[in-house]
Amino acid sequence: MKRILPFCLSLAAASACTAMAAPSAKDPVPAQAAAPAPVAVPLPAPIQGQDYRLVFEDTFDGPAGAKADASRWSDWAPGPRKKAFNVADACKLDGQGRLVIEVRRGKDGRIETGGIDSQRQFQATHGYFECRCKVLEQPGAWSAFWVHSPSFGRPMGDGAAAGVEIDVFEYFPYAWKRGGAKKDVVEHNAHWDGYTKETHKSEHAEKVIPGLAKEFRTFAVKWDAAGYVFFVDGVESGRWTKTPVSNRPEYLILSCEADTWTGDIAKAELPAAFVVDHVRVWQTPAQQAADKVFKAEAQARDEAAAKARKEAQEKARKEASEKARAKAAPKTAPAAPAQP
Repeated sequence: MKRILPFCLSLAAASACTAMAAPSAKDPVPAQAAAPAPVAVPLPAPIQGQDYRLVFEDTFDGPAGAKADASRWSDWAPGPRKKAFNVADACKLDGQGRLVIEVRRGKDGRIETGGIDSQRQFQATHGYFECRCKVLEQPGAWSAFWVHSPSFGRPMGDGAAAGVEIDVFEYFPYAWKRGGAKKDVVEHNAHWDGYTKETHKSEHAEKVIPGLAKEFRTFAVKWDAAGYVFFVDGVESGRWTKTPVSNRPEYLILSCEADTWTGDIAKAELPAAFVVDHVRVWQTPAQQAADKVFKAEAQARDEAAAKARKEAQEKARKEASEKARAKAAPKTAPAAPAQP
């Protein structure tokens, strides 16, 4: 049984529940077992002694077949994506404190998978982001834990304000477009300034981890004002040197995807799964205070951008309407020249 989350039930709520269920004077009073004290989560080795506080956690407790906690997660990108179709029921709890994201063949032969994200529930700027999981290991598909910006590529050319796609880890187990096998290689990929060929920028770091896919691993990133440093099982596995430091609140994503450049999924043994034990985020008090400022600034930028888009759309609508009216207006014959 996994540890009890400290924020699942407040002491006040617990007291209220106890009062409502209190026995009458005629009822025998059962012996009351002491409630187990919440177990403190030890700081990961890379941030020990640095005053980090746990600000987000999910250990995926719940009955088998249930969806992930809706107060923390939503379905990610439902519908067609790359060479698969994201469906909600591909992501389920296993009843043993884990989230299972499945890759499978649907009844019509299509590849089905999915993911979850915290865009509506939780966003943070800077901190230590950690996921303990067992990666997917089949050709044609990959698993990932990543942190993404709601305003990715806006404004263009300003990764600090627009945000950066932070791939805490991606695991491509088989041959892909760079050529050769990628087995036992963990990848940490950055993307910013949109996804079009004309603007897109990226940075890549990787490390060979023998037996990477054979057991549960803990992947993490320390993202702060100094940059991004990545860890596998508490040991540094890479860092970026040219990626702009995002000062934009970003959200969490757990996902599986499929595409031809990471192998032939027709050869995959499906169903297969990406299994997640926990996700945690820590911040220092200073990061928490700064996060409030970053969120206020991001909200102001988002509102200004939304207003500008609305005004541009309205202007385009009016121009199109005026052109349509001009095109539909009857043409008048030129006036006859005056007679001498």
